Amino acid sequence: MHRDRWLHGLLGSATGDGDAKGSDAAPAEDAGAFLMRRYLRSYGPATWRDFASWTGMKVSDTACIGGRLAGDLAEVSVEGQPAWVLRENLEAIRQTAALSAPGALTPGPSVRLLPSFDPFLLGHADKSRFVDDDYYKRVFRKAGWLSPVLPVNGRIAGVWALKRKGRKLVITVELFGVLSSDERDLVAAEADNLGRFLGMPTQLRIVWATAMLGRRTQRRGLQCESHRVEMVPPRVNENAAPYLQTHSWQQSSGYRALATECCTTLYGLP
Repeated sequence: MHRDRWLHGLLGSATGDGDAKGSDAAPAEDAGAFLMRRYLRSYGPATWRDFASWTGMKVSDTACIGGRLAGDLAEVSVEGQPAWVLRENLEAIRQTAALSAPGALTPGPSVRLLPSFDPFLLGHADKSRFVDDDYYKRVFRKAGWLSPVLPVNGRIAGVWALKRKGRKLVITVELFGVLSSDERDLVAAEADNLGRFLGMPTQLRIVWATAMLGRRTQRRGLQCESHRVEMVPPRVNENAAPYLQTHSWQQSSGYRALATECCTTLYGLP
């Protein structure tokens, strides 16, 4: 169905063309305002472009709707760019922002395993607020496919996959960067929660995206890998030798040099 046609019906515009029938159909102006309020309640802060992308409307039309709601909206800044929220939600957003300020007493990191096509990734046109450009295609894949993601404090820190192996579930998490020990523990807790929900024991497997290990690693097509019980500590001594032993890397000079590069990238070894 053509976008203009289904959107016309979505907004409940009583135009007499058959898209919106019945006495309950609202005028387009009222329906557009209702839809924007619902959208901002779930996805704000957001821009007119975000709302246009979510609905399929024109940006000029969404800006007009926002103008009619001016008394109900508040303008905020997101990474230096203007965006809008419902005025009734402004105080809650300020409190959240205060918790993330440097030196604030926070309840700890937020870590989740979200499924494919989770609404978290669908509400905004600009995805850079969630994921770095280097990993955009790992999240937003071909043919409109969205990967299951690992958001850590609001940013996508990796993707994950679930596979049944015998009587257990193997959860593979591909990280885009280094996590703290607390964050890794929360990833493990999320995996355990998923296993309890599905009624099966789980095995957590963590790999690092080759993009974060440098061009040399990408050319070789290799990944540094660890299992939950074999996590590499933040500091590794003796030029990554424990890493080689724990993960059974081949002992050739090329693999040894590559493993040293991996540990230097991930853990800042000299």
